[in-house]
Amino acid sequence: MKKLKNIIILLTILLVIIIIAAVIIFNTRGNAQEDGENAENATNTQSSENVGFSVVSDYKTYYTIKEILNNYLVYVKQINGDSYVDIVKAGISLEDAKTQSERQGTEAIKNILDTQYISDLAIENNMIIEKQKEYSQNGNFQATVSYDLNLVNVLTYDISSNIKIAFVTANLNNKPFNLLIKIDYTNNTYSIFLEDFLEKYNYNENMSYDAININSGNIEVNDYNTFLDVSATEEYITKQYFSEYREKMTQHTEDAYNLLNQEYRDAKFGSYENFLQYVNDNKLNIETASIQGYKVNAIDGKKEYICIDQYGKYYIFTETNITNYDVVLDTYTIDLPDFLEEYNSSNDAEKAGLNSQKIVDAINDGDYTYVYNKLDATFRQNNFATEADFETYVKNTFYTSNNVEFSNYQNSGDLYIFDAKFTDKNNANSQAITKTFIVKLGEGTNFTMSFNVE
Repeated sequence: MKKLKNIIILLTILLVIIIIAAVIIFNTRGNAQEDGENAENATNTQSSENVGFSVVSDYKTYYTIKEILNNYLVYVKQINGDSYVDIVKAGISLEDAKTQSERQGTEAIKNILDTQYISDLAIENNMIIEKQKEYSQNGNFQATVSYDLNLVNVLTYDISSNIKIAFVTANLNNKPFNLLIKIDYTNNTYSIFLEDFLEKYNYNENMSYDAININSGNIEVNDYNTFLDVSATEEYITKQYFSEYREKMTQHTEDAYNLLNQEYRDAKFGSYENFLQYVNDNKLNIETASIQGYKVNAIDGKKEYICIDQYGKYYIFTETNITNYDVVLDTYTIDLPDFLEEYNSSNDAEKAGLNSQKIVDAINDGDYTYVYNKLDATFRQNNFATEADFETYVKNTFYTSNNVEFSNYQNSGDLYIFDAKFTDKNNANSQAITKTFIVKLGEGTNFTMSFNVE
């Protein structure tokens, strides 16, 4: 009995020792893990604090960088034969034109390459030519080609109060196009470091500021390396978006399609092929379009730039940040924020008027599908068996570009009735065409309509 009691005491002591040891091990591991996490957090914090480049945050810098890139691409095109040369007027052969253009482009690029870059990589003329050939398009000097430059990211770092470095990642003609730009705001000059320099010194978006080893000296002025002081007003930015997107529509149509607001793109076109057809049908107007009016709205932390051209066509750019925007090309296919704000604060008669204006805008845009789908089902069945029938009727009845005045509003139950007087935008003396619009409001912003047919 005494022996059994001693065994129990011994087992109890052993169990206590095991528990104490387990607690010590757990605490040690916990402290080690916590120390490790603290060390990792400290490393991450230090790494984050040491990052040199940050996303460009002001319009002036962004558009200065775009101007510099466009200047550089002029010289690239000269080397690649993608810049027009009138060999007849110049009285030279095509081979001489190639030699002269290559020489001029090479001389220009040598004068915008940074002196640090040139000395570090021992750059020679043939190397400059070879580096640009990767982006060549036609190469026959018969036309100035529009290069497809898509900026992926633009980051900057201030070396000093007047010297800034821009790290640009982009695609040029569907090939990677990455470089550094040094900007001297004292002399309004710039210089460039090409991609081989970035690769040699492992330049990347997350590198620490102490790894950025660019000379902070000023850049001397020469015949090629100056830039204009960009004002970056709302008018300037609006014109930049407008010009850039019109060029993409005609020269790089797939890029233009991808820039469309996705909801709008799916509702309006449904496929790239339909968008391409739209561009081809309107190509002359797109190429000759100019801004007749614009306004800028601030909505939900975004900026909305609304342009209208001389043909009454809309270009609406919604900017998420300086380097990112999407596009809508009319005011009726989807409900835009400013329309919704106005619509929701209107009475029912005013809502009927706003929806009627959508119909007029769609007719002016040649969007017969939109209008056909808004027709009252019974009215449509009785008058226009097919969309083609409706399109024929509209083309034979209304003008290509219509001004409309609404008047004589009446209300009959849930129907809103008023006169719509159509005149030709392009002819002040045109004969007026009056139709009686009947609008029925639905849920949200939905509606159906009909009108008198003679």
